[in-house]
Amino acid sequence: MLGTVEILLIICGLIICLLYYYLTASYNFWKKFNIPGPTPILFFGTMKDVILGKVLIGEYLKNLYDAYENTPFVGIFNMREPILMIKDPEYIKDVFIKDAELFPHRGDFTVEVELINHSIFLANGTIAHHLKSKISPILTPNKLKNMFHMILKSMERLDNYIEKLLRRNSHEINCSDMTFKLTLDMAGNIFLGIDLKTLTKGTIEGNEIFTFYKMMRGTFWSYLTKTIMRKTSSQLYNWINNYLFNDAKTTQNLIDFIFNIMKYREEYGFVKSDAINIIMELKKNHKHFAEILGTTNITDEFIAAQVYALFYAGYESSGMTISFTLYELALNQNVQDKLREEIRDMYARNNNEMHFESINTMPYLIAVIKETLRKYPIANSIQREALSSYTFKNTNITVPKNQKIVIPLYAFSYDPKIYPQPEIYNPKRFMDQTEQNSKYFFSFGHGPRSCIGERLGMLQVKIALIGILHNYKFDVCEKTVTSFKYYSTKLVEIPDEDIFLKMTKIN
Repeated sequence: MLGTVEILLIICGLIICLLYYYLTASYNFWKKFNIPGPTPILFFGTMKDVILGKVLIGEYLKNLYDAYENTPFVGIFNMREPILMIKDPEYIKDVFIKDAELFPHRGDFTVEVELINHSIFLANGTIAHHLKSKISPILTPNKLKNMFHMILKSMERLDNYIEKLLRRNSHEINCSDMTFKLTLDMAGNIFLGIDLKTLTKGTIEGNEIFTFYKMMRGTFWSYLTKTIMRKTSSQLYNWINNYLFNDAKTTQNLIDFIFNIMKYREEYGFVKSDAINIIMELKKNHKHFAEILGTTNITDEFIAAQVYALFYAGYESSGMTISFTLYELALNQNVQDKLREEIRDMYARNNNEMHFESINTMPYLIAVIKETLRKYPIANSIQREALSSYTFKNTNITVPKNQKIVIPLYAFSYDPKIYPQPEIYNPKRFMDQTEQNSKYFFSFGHGPRSCIGERLGMLQVKIALIGILHNYKFDVCEKTVTSFKYYSTKLVEIPDEDIFLKMTKIN
């Protein structure tokens, strides 16, 4: 007869076996489809280095992309969850466009918890579709033409700001900070209808506690104060960030700020065609929208998340693209000279003025921006999630409902078969848009869930580069970094060092 100790040992053994089976049962998932991939290990799956914070997801996917060169699919595991990486542009086109209704969800598999989770960017397909239909009217070509003049006002404020910087800083300028303030100034006028004064030293009218600039820096860049934790374990970092160093106060300040603007407009009957007005309409019609959300009431956090998201698209991505472009132009003087020549020709044709129509007929400017987006992609990957089971055409591969799929954007950008000598900054590769380039260029996504702010973002970047390069020349300086390290947020990878450049007035 077995004793108590023996029985306990048997029970423990059974529990261990059951736990092991639970953690590893899915590890044969891709083998039945003959999809290659790295061998998963207990608990981590195939993403040990990502989970432990040793590599970013973009670098991890690129390593797999290179290792499994001649296959359209690679099977990976996020802990025990199967993830399918797609490399073939034809299958990607099916997921993004042809069969997009079957892949409406982002399927994001990171673990950070942020306000932006509730936004149009990361909401599920039904909610995102409804939000896009409500927000899109403020981003039509006609509305962008009206925004054009507001953006020019921001450029006038930037000129004054730069003059002060040059007098004070001996021409060594923090371009990251400068472009962030510029695009936030643009976004304030476009989405909130107010001057955020990020290019002047004032504070925001009606907000006596803090400036909007400091508030947004506190929200988006709180990661910078947690570098040591971030470099240990991403799982541990997320837990510490969420429970010990959460941004609840900053988030509430942001919510209060947005609702103070709404309250002012309601009290004085002020109506303007911007994001705040759209959000106010959503709040008024909350019963219908709440049904779509599957709840009885729309929370303040959900309302604020939409404005938060628009700002993220309206200034963060644009600011990074502008600063990286200036960085590359400083390193590649021939490209800078050629672009400035096109800019001067544009001004010469338009009586020394910038017009909305004229900036859209500058092929080299567009090529420069696209080359920046290639070399410094805003997002390292794009995720999707299957709404139902799905069979890829001409294959025996049928993925189940809720299957997550990842597209390795960063890997495409640095594939020498797609972009010869990818480390070299060469806008010429986008002057004659080849079919291959267009098939692999996903900076703004494709299909129904493509970036809602693409046209506005491009408009901001074009105007900024034209206005800045028409008047100023850029060179490297002692503070200019030669390489970047990045840290990852929910949506993008951000360099952990600012870009400093020598800036000289030429007009």
